[in-house]
Amino acid sequence: MQEEHQAAARTFWHGGMPGLSPGTILIPGKLVPGYAELFRNAPAEDLQILAQNWLYVTTDRDLALDYAAQTGSLLGGGGLYRVEPFGQLVPDPDYKHVSGISYRVKRAKVLELEQEFDHSAPYSPTGAALRYTMWDDGTHMYDDMGYPSPNATQAALGVTPHDLRALDRGASHIAINELASQLVSTRNPGVTQAQIDKIRAKHANRA
Repeated sequence: MQEEHQAAARTFWHGGMPGLSPGTILIPGKLVPGYAELFRNAPAEDLQILAQNWLYVTTDRDLALDYAAQTGSLLGGGGLYRVEPFGQLVPDPDYKHVSGISYRVKRAKVLELEQEFDHSAPYSPTGAALRYTMWDDGTHMYDDMGYPSPNATQAALGVTPHDLRALDRGASHIAINELASQLVSTRNPGVTQAQIDKIRAKHANRA
């Protein structure tokens, strides 16, 4: 209930499909007839989000804009909307380390179309999501420029942010872990998995 009262004092955004008018009631894509068919060629992670019975809203305009761009890459167009969420605001588990940024809701109403674009007006993502992406130990996965940063365990074993500059901005956590594992093995010959797990447990307790 407290979250519902606080919602009235904040601006919420939603990035999604284009062409929605003020007053449109937004519901989870899973409940929209034919919506899943639009995403039949989407990457697995996008299909996983679509399969959930939630609608996502955020207080970060850039974050919503990037999701609109992601939708645009799949549908040929995207829209950024200022919205009014209805009901309980459930914190988005993907942003569990950052309070007040992203929420899951059952419904929301479009208040205003803020921006719309398609392939004729290319959009460069802001990378806003990278600002909030954290390792399980609570440390940031990327620096302010979007380059990868080691988690606490990797840093304790000698991996530095400079080492990871060999990867591109926004590199996946899989790529980061692969490179970090190679560096840990090279710089810590003889280190056992049990020792690594002990270091990881110590940092997990601090998160």
